Amino acid sequence: MFVFRIYIKQHSFPNIGHLVAVVAMLAILPAAQSGDSALAELEQLFDDEWEFRLREDPLFATRVGDDRYNGRLPSNTLADQQRRMEVRREFLRRLRAIARSALPRGAGVNYDIFERLLRDQVDEAHFQSYLMPITNF
Repeated sequence: MFVFRIYIKQHSFPNIGHLVAVVAMLAILPAAQSGDSALAELEQLFDDEWEFRLREDPLFATRVGDDRYNGRLPSNTLADQQRRMEVRREFLRRLRAIARSALPRGAGVNYDIFERLLRDQVDEAHFQSYLMPITNF
């Protein structure tokens, strides 16, 4: 914005076309910055959720080639399950704070899929499916 203000102050506009072009650039700039900001926030959220998943499930981390957690096993106490659900709720809150309309089309699709996955995990917590005994027989 500052650069355009200087440009406007230092240049006269011999015809209205130049003035319209500068005004159009000023109108487009905030929208582009907003889209870039929304995309950066979404990508940061994806990174944060991925790191959370690796930390919480060291066996998964090892399976995908991340050896930072090789000395650990996952913890599945009730407190762990509740803490994980709170973190997922926070991820969902952060996601919904991002303006989906400001995202490029492909990122909007990623937003929708990620929202569905998080929403399903949060909704499933109501049924406490982590308490169901599982056997492999």
